[in-house]
Amino acid sequence: MNTVLQLSLFYIRISGKHTRILHTEFIRYGYQTLQHHLQLLILAYHTRIFTIKELNQAAHQMLIAGSDGIKIEEFTDAINDVLQLQTADLLLTRRSKLAGECIHRLAADNGSARKRFAEHHALQSLAAAQSHVGLTMRKRMRSIDDGVFESKPLTLVDSYRPRQPQRILHEFSFHRLLYLLGFLVQRIFRISPLHFLQVKLLVRILAAQMEDVISLGVGEPDFQTPWNVRQAAVTALEKGKTKYTANAGIVELREAVSRNIHKNTGVDYDPKNEIIVTVGGSEGIDISIRALINPGDEVLIVEPCFVCYAPIVSLCGGVPVSVQTTEETEFRLTADMLREKITDKTKLLILPFPNNPTGAVMERKDLEAIAEVIRGTDILILSDEIYSSLTYGGKHCSIIQIDGMKERTIFVNGFSKAYAMTGWRLGYVAGPQPIIKQMLKIHQYGIMSSPTISQYAAIEALDNCDADIVKMRNEYDIRRRWLVNALNDMGLHCFEPKGAFYVFPSIKSTGLSSEEFCERLLYEHNVAVVPGNAFGDCGEGYIRISYAYSLKHLMTAAERMKEFVEQLKQDKQ
Repeated sequence: MNTVLQLSLFYIRISGKHTRILHTEFIRYGYQTLQHHLQLLILAYHTRIFTIKELNQAAHQMLIAGSDGIKIEEFTDAINDVLQLQTADLLLTRRSKLAGECIHRLAADNGSARKRFAEHHALQSLAAAQSHVGLTMRKRMRSIDDGVFESKPLTLVDSYRPRQPQRILHEFSFHRLLYLLGFLVQRIFRISPLHFLQVKLLVRILAAQMEDVISLGVGEPDFQTPWNVRQAAVTALEKGKTKYTANAGIVELREAVSRNIHKNTGVDYDPKNEIIVTVGGSEGIDISIRALINPGDEVLIVEPCFVCYAPIVSLCGGVPVSVQTTEETEFRLTADMLREKITDKTKLLILPFPNNPTGAVMERKDLEAIAEVIRGTDILILSDEIYSSLTYGGKHCSIIQIDGMKERTIFVNGFSKAYAMTGWRLGYVAGPQPIIKQMLKIHQYGIMSSPTISQYAAIEALDNCDADIVKMRNEYDIRRRWLVNALNDMGLHCFEPKGAFYVFPSIKSTGLSSEEFCERLLYEHNVAVVPGNAFGDCGEGYIRISYAYSLKHLMTAAERMKEFVEQLKQDKQ
């Protein structure tokens, strides 16, 4: 990019005219093609000259201005560029709407192609955000193409790498800013999209489009939040408790959290200095990793697992190290597995038990063995225990109950699973005061405080909802035992999970990959489940099924799965 263009961008920034002058200014300096315009747009966004909203408006204007007199093939390339330049935080519907609006600028005699084009790119846009499951979407696109358009898969975040500006004017402060921003953007774009969240979105979209689909893909309790919790929220609203709270959360809730941890584990935490109320357990995980990890630090992640851990580690400049568990050990972490992965750079071990997606738990003897390995090191522990209230056949044991482990552990929990409060967005972290103090800084700059009404409701949940937990857990247990037996009877080997509300059956006997199995099950028998490899490479050959659904729902789905498995057996013969 030449100096004149950089100065032009700078002028646009200080002028405050943004979209009004963008087109004319770029043409003035010889950037007259649609492709050039689109390339400049992406640079403008990543250098913060444009906001997301302004980017969308500018792209729309550029396409409309450039669509007059061009061929449909050229327009296809242009729209592909727009779909790629728009970042992952831009809603899919906005991208699809943009493609649909711009196509109407084509010549009127392309009427028959217009509809197919808009549908094509709406699906293509969706496939871009679902790069790991793009096979399904690409098949759908090929059925629409009708030989008019060449179906070529897009990748959104995965494939795009912003170019660093050339070092032209070292003394030019704006150029230096471009260079630094280029580095930061590249770090973000190295993060792969969250496979599980992509699959989850795909399942929901396809399930909504298809008739009679039974979804077993979402890990969300089918129970209502207990009535007294909802009433506590209403009471808080009536009393006008709608203002910001302390960054760490209201003292009453932190005291309730401290009491609850002591009741369940016997371990004491100072509510004023060792507990932070967070926006769900996910934020607790995020600020824990960000507070602890420096560039180059290695983080041991026990897999299969929930998908947030590795991307957050990478964003901090850390190195995610997979510790793969196996069905032979019921997906538990063993001392030997751990010892094998430890190096001089290991800073943190993430323990996700009870486990999503496997339902595995760590018993006290298992944790004692892990503690023995950790004691001789400087390794810290992040214990994600969001499913700790949902264990079957025995009481949950936390790593903080093991001698010497509380002092090096960040304990993460929340309200979503145990109290059916997923939409209330509330969790908490507990840990040593020096670490919690630094985590609070990250929390207060990024969030400020958790939802006020949710905090008052959570006090009621902790103090008066033990019976509700027991009721839900007993119902989950019935579903768990029935589903495990049903899966084993149909030939899908499934070990018995001891926690959470998921089963993780093996589909290796079918000869299909995890994604192939899930895709065919959805399209041929209208049952949606999640491929096991969404949770790590060692999940290949398995699928995750949530039993956070009614028993009637599960029975109908199991009957369809049985028909599918029998069909696969017949096909082999």
